[in-house]
Amino acid sequence: MSDLLNHGKLPLLMTSLLIVLLYPFATEAGWFGREKDYLAKIGDEKITSEEFREEIRKLHTSNRVGKALSEGSSFEAANYRKYLDELIERKLIVLEAERLGLDESRDFESFYKSTLLNYILPRLRQEEILNKVVVTDEDIEDYYTKERLREQQDRGDADSSGTGNGAEGKTLTTRERGEIRNILLEEKVRKREEEYFNSLKEKAVVEIDEDLLEYLKNTGKVTHDTDHGKNRHFDVLITVNGEPVRGIEFAREWFKVTDKTDEAASAIIERLILYKVLDQEALSRGYKDEEALKERMAEKRDDFLADSFKRKIVAPLVRVDDADITRYYEENRDKYKESDTAELKVITLKEYDEAQDILDEIRGGADFSYLAGELSLDPSKRRGGTIGWITLDLIGKEIKDAVANAKTGDTIGPFKTQAGYSIFRVLAKKEGKYKDLDTVKRDIYMILGKEIYEKKLGEYLSRLRSTVPVDINERELKRIVGQ
Repeated sequence: MSDLLNHGKLPLLMTSLLIVLLYPFATEAGWFGREKDYLAKIGDEKITSEEFREEIRKLHTSNRVGKALSEGSSFEAANYRKYLDELIERKLIVLEAERLGLDESRDFESFYKSTLLNYILPRLRQEEILNKVVVTDEDIEDYYTKERLREQQDRGDADSSGTGNGAEGKTLTTRERGEIRNILLEEKVRKREEEYFNSLKEKAVVEIDEDLLEYLKNTGKVTHDTDHGKNRHFDVLITVNGEPVRGIEFAREWFKVTDKTDEAASAIIERLILYKVLDQEALSRGYKDEEALKERMAEKRDDFLADSFKRKIVAPLVRVDDADITRYYEENRDKYKESDTAELKVITLKEYDEAQDILDEIRGGADFSYLAGELSLDPSKRRGGTIGWITLDLIGKEIKDAVANAKTGDTIGPFKTQAGYSIFRVLAKKEGKYKDLDTVKRDIYMILGKEIYEKKLGEYLSRLRSTVPVDINERELKRIVGQ
């Protein structure tokens, strides 16, 4: 022992032991190296704390978490973890969709491009059309003067020179100026659109397959059969600056046309060329490289892939046969039983004690119809209190149960109702029939299909969790929760 002390080895051993004991806590606290820069990691994909907070913020504007969160009240820790698990599962689904090549499919390519164009085409229109159209005060005055002169000429006024009783000296109201401004703006926008569209088309290199065009004009129907040996709809009809426009796009428009003339076909071709050059111009502007749009498109991309995975991969796993439907129907027949009905009379009075006294009189032999006509507050008093056949599922539970347990001819009550206190005479009862299996088959299919779908999706996600590494930064999650 003295040798250890003399050589300084004991302090070294104590320090090493202390490091070993404290290492797990030190690592969790970020003493060694950088702290984890994510809240959760799924494979190589990360969910950052800021992304998670943003998703939580989105819930404030949805109906998902109810009134408490929307009003800024506490969101329980268990709900944070549950929602994080949902985001993790979504990431797992997107990763699996990518692995299966769903992001390389034709429908994904079409969706992505059309979604992007929906964002950027309005930008192009703003820059090239709206921003280049100006309506001045002078334009408004000139328009007004010309309109007044035209009106005078139409009336045959002697003075149509714009002086005297003409337009000069008239002060336009704010409303009149606004109306004229809108008219001129619409005219100038239309003119600018025509100029700009023509300039794009003039610069475009366009080739049209005239033989295919004649084939499409004479086919008479749209077909989605992709076998090119049978169907030419997916052949290239127009090439615009080297990019294809397929015959199916013409065929869809041609199908809507009632007067199928050469002029109508040419108009469709012109529109398709214009759409393509506008798309090309918008895509060339660099809008898609802006960070805000990239983030929006990334979110839309993941939404589409997740939905596509569920539709194409999970949904086909759902199998519901007739035996399953019949079994569910037999086990849940009460769900498909129509409501019992009853024919009733009613007397409604304002006070409970009054109603109880009348009930006692009726049970003692007094005439229900006479008392209803004399005393009831219900409009049925004119018919001696008769309200006819009613569906018991549509009335309050207390009255429904009492009617169900009553015999024909019984008088029951009083019951609290909207108008006061009511007593009823049961004239007749009918038990509800069971709905035929054929009438509820579709509903049962949807119920069972949903159950099987959820089960298959859960099983698939369990397999993904077992193969894709998932790491949750517990320390950061606690910090977000506020624990």
